[in-house]
Amino acid sequence: MDEGRLRRLAGALEQGPAAYGFGVDQRWTLARVSDVIARMFRTRCTLRGTTNIMYRLG
Repeated sequence: MDEGRLRRLAGALEQGPAAYGFGVDQRWTLARVSDVIARMFRTRCTLRGTTNIMYRLG
């Protein structure tokens, strides 16, 4: 994932899970982040791939 997409993803995650329809529990999980990545960039990531992306985000 390039730096531009990483910045866009970081901004999206800062909005919180409720902004993406996850209403009950307000914590990010790897599955939820993977779902947001799929919605934003129309590409699927494995949970391991999502872990690597989150590591890059810090």
